[in-house]
Amino acid sequence: MANDDAAASPANPPPEDEATPEYREWLAAAYDTDVYQQWLKPFEDLLHRRLETLPMGMALEIGCATGRGTERLMNALGDKIRLVAQEDRNYLLDLARARLADQVGSRLFFNSDQLPRLRYDGKVFASVVANLSWWERTDRAALLAEMVRVLDDEGQVVLTAPLAGTFSELIDLAREVAVKLDQAPKLEPGIAALEAMFATPEDWTDEIAQAGLVGARVDCEEVELPYASSHELFSSTLAQARWAGLWRRAFGDEDKRVLWHV
Repeated sequence: MANDDAAASPANPPPEDEATPEYREWLAAAYDTDVYQQWLKPFEDLLHRRLETLPMGMALEIGCATGRGTERLMNALGDKIRLVAQEDRNYLLDLARARLADQVGSRLFFNSDQLPRLRYDGKVFASVVANLSWWERTDRAALLAEMVRVLDDEGQVVLTAPLAGTFSELIDLAREVAVKLDQAPKLEPGIAALEAMFATPEDWTDEIAQAGLVGARVDCEEVELPYASSHELFSSTLAQARWAGLWRRAFGDEDKRVLWHV
């Protein structure tokens, strides 16, 4: 079994060319260390507060990343639950397979199929969980519909997502930069779209209900990251691995310019 605590953070900054094996190797190391500890694990803790233990059946984990949360999930679900862990990023799944190799084939099974399609029969899972692996997808509605399809009639879905107000300081800074560069009309649609990705509890409740899940409830908790300034955050491994992609999605070819000024 891999020793998670001994893992070292990847070198920073990452390789510039994101299409290279070197960048994917860097990103896998980032997810296995800083991204897990500072981003995934706090939400994972919240997920486990809502997770109900079941006497038997099958569970599905959507987006298992490097598997650091998968073993904990297996322990929480109990000995009579079989878990399918799905991850469509092979560079992350390779680490998960290596970490949990001794448990594959008995209670644990990995799946590398591309999301949002869930290649399972209807109503086969007693639990479906997704820790931050669903909320930012452009095909989120299709993925939620698939969750509903594969969930049995008495099953539970437990999801985590960042709420409105997350990274609000950085979004405010982006607006200030847009004004400073005299680019507010051009950049504001991207800033507004980025801000809208972080929905309110009411918005999430409505979206889950529209997908066909009943009894939806949103629990909220504030999580603080250990950064004293925007400079510290943007230069961190977490930001390079997670926030940078959202930034590019919002600003396109202006992302580096806006980021430099922020």
